[in-house]
Amino acid sequence: MKKRGFTLVEIIITISLLTVVVAPIVTAFMVGMKSTDNIQKDFNMEVLAEELMNEIMSRDYEDRINYGSIGKEDG
Repeated sequence: MKKRGFTLVEIIITISLLTVVVAPIVTAFMVGMKSTDNIQKDFNMEVLAEELMNEIMSRDYEDRINYGSIGKEDG
């Protein structure tokens, strides 16, 4: 019996097929990660906007006119 190993052509074909299969999976994963990051950033902006709006609404009307006094550094 002859011992037979893999030829270089078989290895190259296998690597090519794996690349074709794995590339879309990696791309989908990266798109998912970016989407998750964007959702987290949007959520953080919404929370900050809500906090600032609550701060504005809790002030007296006369205090609301001075827009320069709104923000985290105020208190």
